[in-house]
Amino acid sequence: MDIRLLIFDDELLSRSKSGTLWGRIYFDLGQEAFPDRGWSDMVVAFIGAWQKALIQIATFDADRRRVHFMDGPFAIDITPCADGFVILHFIHKDLVKHSMKGHINDLLQDAVSSSNHLLSICERHGWLRDPETQELMFTTQGGVETLAALEKVR
Repeated sequence: MDIRLLIFDDELLSRSKSGTLWGRIYFDLGQEAFPDRGWSDMVVAFIGAWQKALIQIATFDADRRRVHFMDGPFAIDITPCADGFVILHFIHKDLVKHSMKGHINDLLQDAVSSSNHLLSICERHGWLRDPETQELMFTTQGGVETLAALEKVR
């Protein structure tokens, strides 16, 4: 099953006075969405945390990770199983709402692609010099390097 992280450059995308970027972001799980299709959150902070957790799982720096959405009681647990697959538990208020299995390479590729999409949106809006987006650029480069290393192992 396809698990995709979606980010939108629409009327909900905004930058606070402190420089934090808010926008619509959610996981498309096929017939479902998590947290939901209209969810708005701190997009750069969330995608950076998501990507870092996937890199840690892919490089065996962690055996389990929980990534919280920045706004609201939502999180995703990532637990490795076998042959590069992970189990994702999509959690609301400590209750599992959805569970899915995905390959770490596919999830990390989607995260890198989503980050690049967000960075191109930031470039169009003139937000690339913000410390938050600079950190995301660094994390995205780490994702690209991790994917390259995983491809060598295959």
